[in-house]
Amino acid sequence: MITCGPDMQNSIEKTLYSGHASYRVSLSTGYLDIWEPATLAIKKDGYSIKGSGPSGVLITEKFSPTTS
Repeated sequence: MITCGPDMQNSIEKTLYSGHASYRVSLSTGYLDIWEPATLAIKKDGYSIKGSGPSGVLITEKFSPTTS
């Protein structure tokens, strides 16, 4: 689950109408309070998160028809 503040949620919803949006975000490494830079790319059919830190995490998810 991706959590964000109301302003970010608003920005994401507006940008989705254009078909694609990319944001610089921080991704938890899962250790203590350590975060690494990442890019969140949102398209109409899903999203991906690619870490640009040492782990290079890549997460890709497709939206289901019931996603609201």
